[in-house]
Amino acid sequence: MGCEGVPQPTETVLAGRVYRADTHAPIAGALVTLLPSLYGASTDSEGRYEFTSFRDQAVSAVRISATGYITRELGYTPGRSVLNVALVYVGAGTVHGIVTDAEGRPVVGATVSVSGQGLLATTDAAGLYILQDVPGGLRTLVAEHAGYRTLEMTADVPDGGETVVNFHLDREPTTPAAR
Repeated sequence: MGCEGVPQPTETVLAGRVYRADTHAPIAGALVTLLPSLYGASTDSEGRYEFTSFRDQAVSAVRISATGYITRELGYTPGRSVLNVALVYVGAGTVHGIVTDAEGRPVVGATVSVSGQGLLATTDAAGLYILQDVPGGLRTLVAEHAGYRTLEMTADVPDGGETVVNFHLDREPTTPAAR
């Protein structure tokens, strides 16, 4: 029960559609996030999303992101119930390769990531990895494994294509045991 004359927070519904700016095709799996709460929802196969029963006074912006698209962050006006958003496609490609040590042996269980993208792969028994849905353009790849020096490399990921990036990791220097 609220105090008379004092506006009470209201529960709100926000729904909409996320689609490609160039073709208007729906984007399935886009992440729609209410800020600053970080409460999120993913779009369905038709690009639709819906938030129910949130306090709109606590929301200042909405972030919409999807692999291969430019992320958008839009201001939010309390009471708004529909927000349809077009995202610009920048493309995505595949990066694959092998991680080996200085002697050319596979490094099993190494991680290869795309800096700033949240994409990660782990090498298999042959030292092979594959990263899919990597946004096109110049990307920094990072290979890591315990006992080895971390290695960063830059790759130009072609839009809709693939590129090979092989890593050769050097072992971390060991220190002699104290006597």
